[in-house]
Amino acid sequence: MNPTLAVNRPAAAVKTLVPAGRNGMMKEDCDEMLRLVRRSEYNIVDQLLQTPSKIFVLSLIVANINACNNLSFCDADLPEEGRDHNLALHISMNYKDDAMSNVLVDTGSSLNVLPKSTLARLSYQGPPMRQSGVVVKAFDGSRKTMIGEVELPVNIGPSDFHITFQVMDIHPSYSCLLGKPWIHEAGAVTSTLHQKLKFVKNKKFVVVGGEKALLVSHLSSFSYIDAEDEVGTPFQALSIAEPSKKGTSSFASYNDAKLAIEHGTTTGLGQMIKL
Repeated sequence: MNPTLAVNRPAAAVKTLVPAGRNGMMKEDCDEMLRLVRRSEYNIVDQLLQTPSKIFVLSLIVANINACNNLSFCDADLPEEGRDHNLALHISMNYKDDAMSNVLVDTGSSLNVLPKSTLARLSYQGPPMRQSGVVVKAFDGSRKTMIGEVELPVNIGPSDFHITFQVMDIHPSYSCLLGKPWIHEAGAVTSTLHQKLKFVKNKKFVVVGGEKALLVSHLSSFSYIDAEDEVGTPFQALSIAEPSKKGTSSFASYNDAKLAIEHGTTTGLGQMIKL
């Protein structure tokens, strides 16, 4: 009888398949991953110890990014005299070849104001002045009607703006006034304490300092415009006055007026005079 040869297959060659789990991963793959982790130098405990410090560094980076996107002031922005001053914020700006100094930046004004005397001294050759029906009220309650409005292309710092000014026949202590319309349009943050204003224009961070005494060379193609030596008027913190409503009636035709008189509905029309 021929002996039967029994061949034993290696155990490593036999693979037992395990049904896939919820994520479709085989148990054998999980075991293989664990073997790789054990053979490597990866230390989970060391990684956990380093995680808080990495999170702290990341939070500092994020905080720095947020701080860079804010417009704010600090003690380093204070002028030479520090906090010991009571100055309003005046800056300089250019209109074509004209340099305008003593420009008041006023967060309390609802208008951009250009005195008539300043406009007369500018080399303005733009469109004619437009009519303006705005009536302004000063902080003392006095009211004044605008002469008109004009739009000027001006340069503040390295940035260009088209500003609509209300022209008034006044003699203030400033050459012109930039109020909330321009401040909000530019997104500017102002500080009278720090004598600066800051804004972002065309992705550029701009800082405009309050003006000091200026030395200007009067060139042939250059004019320097300052405020006139006048006593300041109360038209500084300006607001738009609400239009007064009149209770007068109007008639579209003669027949309407005749019917109103015949039926006695003439209240508010004044006294009827019999001829």
